[in-house]
Amino acid sequence: MRSFAVLLATALLAAGAEGKPAGEGRAKEQAWLAGRKPAPALAYLLSASKASLHPLGGSLLTAEAKPETFRLSLTGPVFLMQDGAVFLGGGRLLSEKAGRALSRLIKKKTAFSMEAILMPANRDQKGPARMVSISYDGKVRNFTLGQTGNNWVVRLRTPQTGGNGSKPEVRVEGLAAQRTHVLVTYDGTTERIYLNGKEAQASADHAGGVAKWATDFPLVLGNEAYDARDWSGVIRFVAFYDSVVTAEQAAALAAALPAGDPPLGSGPSPRPEKPEREEKDPLADAPKRGDAIQGLTWP
Repeated sequence: MRSFAVLLATALLAAGAEGKPAGEGRAKEQAWLAGRKPAPALAYLLSASKASLHPLGGSLLTAEAKPETFRLSLTGPVFLMQDGAVFLGGGRLLSEKAGRALSRLIKKKTAFSMEAILMPANRDQKGPARMVSISYDGKVRNFTLGQTGNNWVVRLRTPQTGGNGSKPEVRVEGLAAQRTHVLVTYDGTTERIYLNGKEAQASADHAGGVAKWATDFPLVLGNEAYDARDWSGVIRFVAFYDSVVTAEQAAALAAALPAGDPPLGSGPSPRPEKPEREEKDPLADAPKRGDAIQGLTWP
């Protein structure tokens, strides 16, 4: 883990206790989001900034539901990649209100899509390990994008697949420890999975729509809310849509990365030979794989 992550608390200390100001950078990120089609219901662009725990934008944001309404809370070990993305190493990011609002909206619309930019730490994770979920624990969910070995795993709750969305789940081979754009879209009958803008799988085993979705599950990144199915890897961007995303739109979304981000297919960021902000190597006291981290919360 030390080879490509910096303990978040150490990184924030080096950058200043408050992290990067939201101001100009946040406005540019919002302009980037506004230029992508279709418009999301809710989207998060994660970074070292505290502001990134609030959604970047989405149709669910109104005068009554401001960004702080859907703020992600953080528990467990979370790390910062040197290019600014967030690495979850056994921790979780969670919003009860975001999960409930998204579930209510999608349940009305039937169709939905989920988009993410992420990078697994390795191909040894099982469970499946949870990347992005609207779920309660290991047994009940509305939706989960996860990982089992070198397989992407999608569980979607429909009348056919049951309360855990696993009968059957959809698996797509070819997962690698590389930055990947993942898009899952569902029209009430067919579920399609796109990897880096190209269709990788289509399944008609999920007919029946989302009428049985629960409306009290949280949105969780990197784990289950009330169970241990932790995933290790980078999560840069997550968005949910209340509509189907077409093949053309999927390709366009995969091509429109945040400014300055590494390209899709790239691996972990290299460590700099010399720290830029302090004489002591900021990785010197970072945890090693297997170290226990107690009481780490941010911000």
